[in-house]
Amino acid sequence: MNTTLQAGVYRANITPPIGISMAGSLSATYATKICGQLYAAAAVFDDGEQEVAIVSVDVCWIDEANVKGIIEKVCAKSAIKPENIIITVTQTHTAPAIGPLMDLYPIDQNYLEVFKSQVATAILSAWERKRPVRVAVGKASNPHHCFNRRMVSPEGYIVANFISGWDFAGYTPEGPIDPEIVAVRLENMDGSPLAFLVHFTNHVNAQGGAVIGPDFTGEMHDALCAVYGSDIVTLSLPGAAGNINWINTGASERWTPDLYKKIGHSLAGSVLEINGTMQYLENNALHTETRILSIPERPFCEYDIKADFTFGDPNSLDAKAFLSTYRYAQKKYGDRPLASFDIELKLLKIGGEIAIVTNPCELFVEFGLEIKRRSPYTYTVPVDLTNGMGGYAPTKEAFAAGGYEVRKLPHASYLDHSAGGRIVAASLEMLHKA
Repeated sequence: MNTTLQAGVYRANITPPIGISMAGSLSATYATKICGQLYAAAAVFDDGEQEVAIVSVDVCWIDEANVKGIIEKVCAKSAIKPENIIITVTQTHTAPAIGPLMDLYPIDQNYLEVFKSQVATAILSAWERKRPVRVAVGKASNPHHCFNRRMVSPEGYIVANFISGWDFAGYTPEGPIDPEIVAVRLENMDGSPLAFLVHFTNHVNAQGGAVIGPDFTGEMHDALCAVYGSDIVTLSLPGAAGNINWINTGASERWTPDLYKKIGHSLAGSVLEINGTMQYLENNALHTETRILSIPERPFCEYDIKADFTFGDPNSLDAKAFLSTYRYAQKKYGDRPLASFDIELKLLKIGGEIAIVTNPCELFVEFGLEIKRRSPYTYTVPVDLTNGMGGYAPTKEAFAAGGYEVRKLPHASYLDHSAGGRIVAASLEMLHKA
């Protein structure tokens, strides 16, 4: 079936003021400088039967309450159904906190209202700009800035690769990476490009410092604009990067001030490579599904506050600072009754080739790779951190081995050990049913 697809795109500025509290660490940090503008980049699809909105937002996370607030604003002024709105994040850590991480960050309520209005504006403006489009898709591999961050020592214990100054000689990565880049191009009927949806699997936290900026996803966008014009809209869709980042422990310099720019340019280069070999979709019909999993909270355990080599030398100030946060969490929340959480999964299928399947967690890369491997679709795009913040979802093997991501911290890592496996199983059920 040939379906004439319509789509609209738009970017809305969400840059906060200097002095706002920043996300991305376990202590309060306040922005002292604006190094780049933050945006909400939206695309709205309409196949004549239903409309679907996707927005990629330059923040680290958005909690469920603020997702709901944005959706309510969109639905009050459009015909888009609430279940057909997908809100994800680029995961830049040089951005304000949108939702709580325990009580570690003060939330600026005035900015929060502006933020929700601007994200809604991005979606509504894209909705108003719908026009007939063609869709093309392709993929490539870019392993140059992609590393498993859980390093196994010769003695068998886990050390996080972001520990500065640690000697990782003789260490090996615990697991795989996912170097695949998938790019979807939306273009006008005359062939001129409108937008790129770019999916890759990495933590977006290479910019560093008490600054506001979109990190390497922003650099990727700017590089694509230099080629295709400033009106291009880029949506960055985060993959299963719970245990993946850009830190090369074998490099002489693991971080430099301009590294995020190099990563962004490298990603843009992959999109340009893909763009030359993309295939057009013959069938542009949309299919959506939403599924809710009820996943219990796991209890605190002794390991959550255990001093080991996760954060380097257990006697170092950095390690003690990390562990003090976990001890604070256990003391404050340890007697609270365990809850069960609704984890929302979504599927958006475009034609018979592209399947975007979403969840609110930070899945370990093994789970994302399994979804791709077992999916019946050529271009399968597992998107994390969508419509909420479900925290880390490690593998059972990682829970047994220890490390950073498996320690319980409310809002950041709190779901039952079965969460990742259940998300994979439900995602595959939707993919095979569609």
